[in-house]
Formats: sequence, C-alpha cells, structure tokens
Amino acid sequence: MAEWYPRLYLGEKARKKKRKLMAQVNRGRFYPGLYLITEAANGVDQLDIIDSKCILMERVHRLLPPVVGMALGYEEAIEVLMDITRETYEATGDAQVLEFIRQRAEQKR
Repeated sequence: MAEWYPRLYLGEKARKKKRKLMAQVNRGRFYPGLYLITEAANGVDQLDIIDSKCILMERVHRLLPPVVGMALGYEEAIEVLMDITRETYEATGDAQVLEFIRQRAEQKR
C-alpha cells in the first residue's frame, strides 16, 4: 500500500477521481494517464513524476516513495509540480520543496 502525503496535491482532473485513483495505486494497478508525484527515490533530487504503468512492476510498487500528488496526464503533472514549487517559494522564499512538504506533513499529523 502506498504512503500518501496528508495534504495531497491534485490536478483538476485527478481531484474528481481521487478515491478511485488512490485505490488503484494501493492495489498496484495501472490507471491510464495517471501520473504520481513522489519524493525522489534517488535521495538527490526533490520530486519525481512517475507514470502509473511503473507500479505494475512489483518492486516499484513495493518501494514506491511517499506520494505527494496525482495528476491525469503528463501536462497536468507538470502543472501540479509547478503549483507545489510556487507554493513553496511563496511560503519560504526558496525552492526547498521536499523540506517544505515534510514540514507541512508534520503539522497536519
């Protein structure tokens, strides 16, 4: 089962199907056009955009980093990523996105 960011960022199309999309990801099932925005798996970058086709691979599904956002379509994923970056910059004056996201997650808990 995926680990979900408590303040999940969603594209407009993804927002309408949030529960269905989350269920598909939790089951390791592909949903056409679904992209996940996750913490970067490499420990160097901040975020990754992952096509949901990748979660069909058991290893990817099992090791999936925390999901920060979802979008339907790659362009929507880029828009969501830009929204996250913009929000981070407006709140902190820098682009330390991962740090900002983690702090907000702690505040929510």
